[in-house]
Amino acid sequence: MKKPLNLYVVRHGQTYFNLFKRFQGWSDIELTENGKSDGIKAGTRLANIDFANVYSSDLSRAYDTAKFILQENNFASSQTPEKLRDFREVFFGSFEGLPSDETIYKIDPEITENRAYDAIINKYGSDEVLDLMKEKDPFHLAENASEVWERVNRGINYIKDKNSDGGNILLVVHGTIIRGFGAKYGKKELSTSPIGNGAISKFIVKDNDIIIDTFNDLKTIW
Repeated sequence: MKKPLNLYVVRHGQTYFNLFKRFQGWSDIELTENGKSDGIKAGTRLANIDFANVYSSDLSRAYDTAKFILQENNFASSQTPEKLRDFREVFFGSFEGLPSDETIYKIDPEITENRAYDAIINKYGSDEVLDLMKEKDPFHLAENASEVWERVNRGINYIKDKNSDGGNILLVVHGTIIRGFGAKYGKKELSTSPIGNGAISKFIVKDNDIIIDTFNDLKTIW
């Protein structure tokens, strides 16, 4: 890469499974009205960023959020996001669609209070939870950490190759993926708090390094 990339990573807006507190994964659930508003709000905060390219997960909640962001942008309103399957959410196997508290209990019945994803990540760590979920999934189809990072790293390399001259890039993805970025490129504590719907994280991407500039931000106007 000739110049660093400014990678603006946004979590999709609220979906019905977010509202109902269910594990979502590869389930392709629509945005709520609040979720559409999340995308518009993120767009107004990024309105003055001139994006060289725009990417999203191939799941509709991310793609639709990207379109809402772009409609507010002063430079890129006519752009179409490119869907990248490598950035879709973690596949949770047989836990997909189940209530979050029920799923946490199945993974670790010793967690009796605050049965939320935060609690189990705080106990084990971001990647370790994914490995545990694959182990606990009766079908063992849930993605483990190595499977997730294999595809996510492939997606990052694709973006780097397509944008070798640097610039500002928008990427709309999912909460677990962003938590993973926080733990991998920052510290474990970044992954233990929920990623807000429409929250913006900014990463500086160099040849062999990714630096966190801003993480899980719901206020900054760029």
